[in-house]
Amino acid sequence: MWVISGLIQFFPISNNMRQLMYVSQVIFHVLAESQLYLAYILYLANFLRENYSYYL
Repeated sequence: MWVISGLIQFFPISNNMRQLMYVSQVIFHVLAESQLYLAYILYLANFLRENYSYYL
């Protein structure tokens, strides 16, 4: 890991690369959270449809 940080400090594109890595991590986390949320909503809707379909 220290090799990667050393390379990042060595190259002049360090700040841009660091910002790009940070932004991509944030976007990845947001997408993962939204997919988890969507999967939970779909699971809940399927559960309600299977168990309470005679009420609707």
